[in-house]
Amino acid sequence: MLEVKTIAVNPKNTSQDCSNCGEKVDKELNIRTHSCPHCGIVIDRDWNAAINIKNRAVGPRRL
Repeated sequence: MLEVKTIAVNPKNTSQDCSNCGEKVDKELNIRTHSCPHCGIVIDRDWNAAINIKNRAVGPRRL
């Protein structure tokens, strides 16, 4: 049986911080796309937040 583990993370700025370069990109709630002027990544705001939450919980994926 698969063991499920829950890890609490601080959700503050997860949709504001760039999941690619880490720079903060301020945006209003109605802006649904994360477009980073620092590194050029363009992804869905919620996807950006999900990556940040995952990285805060278990660390970034390393290749």
